[in-house]
Amino acid sequence: MLKVESRDEGGVRKFALRGSVDETLKFDALPAGSVNEVRFDLREVTRVTGFGGKIFLKQLQDLQNQKVSATLTNCSPPMVDFLNLVTSGFSGARVESLLVPYSCSQCRAELAATFELAVLQRAKFEIPAMVCPKCGGSAGLDDETSKYFAFQSKL
Repeated sequence: MLKVESRDEGGVRKFALRGSVDETLKFDALPAGSVNEVRFDLREVTRVTGFGGKIFLKQLQDLQNQKVSATLTNCSPPMVDFLNLVTSGFSGARVESLLVPYSCSQCRAELAATFELAVLQRAKFEIPAMVCPKCGGSAGLDDETSKYFAFQSKL
């Protein structure tokens, strides 16, 4: 089940999505001129269905038509997978940060670390290893770099 929480902070509407982005996705209406930016916190998105993805992209298009900038933050791995499937672009939305999936080579624990997209771009997507907090082993990217970050070529 999807939960959408929203709050306004100084001309910015912030949405936090938690759960599966599906046909139940609904956003609060934005009265004309009420905000100049919308930020989506997508850290807790666990799945994106085809229909939910269409609704999300329509929201981004509507924001662009209203001249409201949209920023995607903390994109979870399922949201990144969705972004990689989109062929038509993101209607001007900017990806600010995303969670990068890691896997420990010793205990196989699944981990995630948040990175700013601009930092990753400057580093040419060289993802640093991390120490597994469970066993102390070395954890690395749990995907192919070129596939996981393919969406960024559409920005």
